Amino acid sequence: MADKIDKVYDLIEKMYIEFSGKFEKIDGRFDKLEGGQEQLSNQMIKFENEMKEDTKALYDGYKLTYEKLQEHDKRFDNIESELGVLNVKTNKQESEIKVLKGGC
Repeated sequence: MADKIDKVYDLIEKMYIEFSGKFEKIDGRFDKLEGGQEQLSNQMIKFENEMKEDTKALYDGYKLTYEKLQEHDKRFDNIESELGVLNVKTNKQESEIKVLKGGC
């Protein structure tokens, strides 16, 4: 009976050692996965920060372009109004020239 108990004890001990080794391997795999997950999370944070900077740069570029466009619109409006004034003066001078030529 003692032999059987010793054999069962030896078998249980071998199984315990074998399972312990396998659990250590599994723990190692989980550690690698957790490390990889943390690394992926850090990469995502870095990517998000870069995207924020790129988006801000694009917005700043759009804003500058829009402001320049508004500035050009004002300048074109001024030129159009000056051309209108010149047109009126030219028409008046043409009329005066016709009167003077007709009066000569």
